[in-house]
Amino acid sequence: MSEPVEIKVTIDTFVDDAVDRLCQGAAETGRLVYFLELRTPDARPALPLLDAGIVLRLRSNDTDKDDSTVKLRPCVRSQLTDDWQKDFEKPRLKFRIEQDWAGPRRSLAASCVAKFAADTVRDVARDHRQIAEVFTEKQLDFLTACGSIHVPLARLTLLGPIQATKWEQTSIDDAVAERWTVGDLDFLELSIRCDDVADAESRQSAFEAALRGYAGGGAPTETKTRLVLEYLSNHRGAIGAPVR
Repeated sequence: MSEPVEIKVTIDTFVDDAVDRLCQGAAETGRLVYFLELRTPDARPALPLLDAGIVLRLRSNDTDKDDSTVKLRPCVRSQLTDDWQKDFEKPRLKFRIEQDWAGPRRSLAASCVAKFAADTVRDVARDHRQIAEVFTEKQLDFLTACGSIHVPLARLTLLGPIQATKWEQTSIDDAVAERWTVGDLDFLELSIRCDDVADAESRQSAFEAALRGYAGGGAPTETKTRLVLEYLSNHRGAIGAPVR
């Protein structure tokens, strides 16, 4: 394993207290997160894209450009074709492969992120734009070449929004924090990056130990993506309409 490792801890109780004690400096507010899924009445599985290891995410940012992400997680190296074996960065487009660790859950993730003009995602959410306008040709090539199932864009449903607040500074060295809220779901995720994979085990142990006293720090071990998508799936009033 040669990929960098992102190590995560989620706090889902007494979140206000954890924010007060852990988060420092100015918060990035006004961030909205949406996901796209194949949603049909009584679908089995309820989240077919997520269960196939495919995440389609849109983010709207008040202070920065909007972005869209095509992520495969968990994925295996054999899924990635020759064009998608190494990280790269181009204007408005970034591809990254990394390990994703949360407690005992460890997986490989490959993500292709594209930047768009401000309000692009809000316009999609208002049904003023087609979903194809927030994914580039390169992102769709990645999805087609490396994804485990076919994704019909015309049948996707927009889920959200999730209110997101981010802190680049915390009381834990090198950690960043992001709080997600939707309905009565509220949690804080802290994460660190470890570029030297030989140190990842010890860094994870120290990171989890530093957060162990914060009202259940370290649990749950599920990704925040699965937490919110399962919540939205079980609360039909929060599920958006199919996009065009």
